[in-house]
Amino acid sequence: FAEFERSMISERVKLRLNRVKASGKKLGQPTKINDELVSDIWSLKDQGLSLNKITQQVSVSRSTVYRVLQMERRHV
Repeated sequence: FAEFERSMISERVKLRLNRVKASGKKLGQPTKINDELVSDIWSLKDQGLSLNKITQQVSVSRSTVYRVLQMERRHV
């Protein structure tokens, strides 16, 4: 009986998530990356700053800086 109950709960959760996605909402934690941050990171990179200095200047993690630098350059 417990397996049946677990499968029913799982099915309801999946249906709810699909309904939320279909309504256009994003799931998960919001991203810190925005146009201003991208512009700031590229500007600092053009000035020749190291990744550590960039992360300190813009107060984001190193992985966020890497992610921005791997993106196509825009708004600069």
